Amino acid sequence: MPPPATVLKIAGHAVYLRGNDLYVGALDGGGEVALTRGSLGAGYAGSTVIGGTAWLYYTSMFARTGAGTLRPGGSFRVMRRALGGGQEQVLLEFAGSDKNVEFFGSNASVSPDGRFIAYSATDGLHRYDLNTRTDIVLLANKPCVTPDQPEGVPGCYGYYDPVWSPRGDWLVVRKIFYEGARAALVRPLAPGSPAITLDAGGLLAAWTPDGSRLCISQSGYAGGGARVLFPDTGAYRDLGPARESAAGCAWSGSGALVVRFIDGTPEGSRLTFWDAGLTSDRSIQIPDSALCTCVWLPGDRGVIVREVAGTGQRGPHLLTYALAIMVDGRLNSLAVNADTVLAVLP
Repeated sequence: MPPPATVLKIAGHAVYLRGNDLYVGALDGGGEVALTRGSLGAGYAGSTVIGGTAWLYYTSMFARTGAGTLRPGGSFRVMRRALGGGQEQVLLEFAGSDKNVEFFGSNASVSPDGRFIAYSATDGLHRYDLNTRTDIVLLANKPCVTPDQPEGVPGCYGYYDPVWSPRGDWLVVRKIFYEGARAALVRPLAPGSPAITLDAGGLLAAWTPDGSRLCISQSGYAGGGARVLFPDTGAYRDLGPARESAAGCAWSGSGALVVRFIDGTPEGSRLTFWDAGLTSDRSIQIPDSALCTCVWLPGDRGVIVREVAGTGQRGPHLLTYALAIMVDGRLNSLAVNADTVLAVLP
């Protein structure tokens, strides 16, 4: 599907990918700033306000060897820049793993107070303290290959894509196996606490603005549907029929929820919207090609998804663009030239 002719221009800023680089741009089309240049992969790591200054945190993968593997000792950087402009600051460099490349996304996440960086490295999930410059391993990976077992280790896994809760008391991560993935929770401020592996796929997860609930979309071997989890109590509620896979969910600023379901029918996929109390829902059909890295528009007007349109050729000859789907089903293009929108900021 080609981009719609109607272009949505609204207040606010979007953080988005175009190619392998990350940008921040005005949603009214008023200009953009390149946060990375020549990156092999970039990700959004969060935003926070410190001393009246709004900071934007992001990651960049900046080097490989000629063989295509990550260069040892400093393949990823975590950086920040004031949203209003200013110089980029490099906060941390760390070595990633092959899985960081394969599943590259938000492989680092900054705590809501801006003090800690959670990041997934070769040996596990780390927590780096920007105040004391100390680094600890919160969760250790079980490597798939070791010198003693070069053919592979049964039951190996790794922790990737950490996301802090808005209260800063939980991290949700993906625990990735050969067979797929599970979501896992850990208390980052209590080192040594065991991870809680959830009975949910954890393809994409999202926190409510107050950090009290977590939506986990489930797909593949882990089951279908979406699950809303209350981490403090362990209670949960499943949404959508179990026969349907969910691929992406997001909470709005007011607590409304959207989930993308793939039901395998000729009608394709749909977006289902719930109110903040999860007491009512409504759905709209969307193209199967509209992939849900879902991000809400300001004012709960709709969500931004990633549309992938074929051109009759393979590989890189695909048109990828950000598509705004309004709650009434109307489709709009965005005023920013984005492949994938990762966040919307005031």
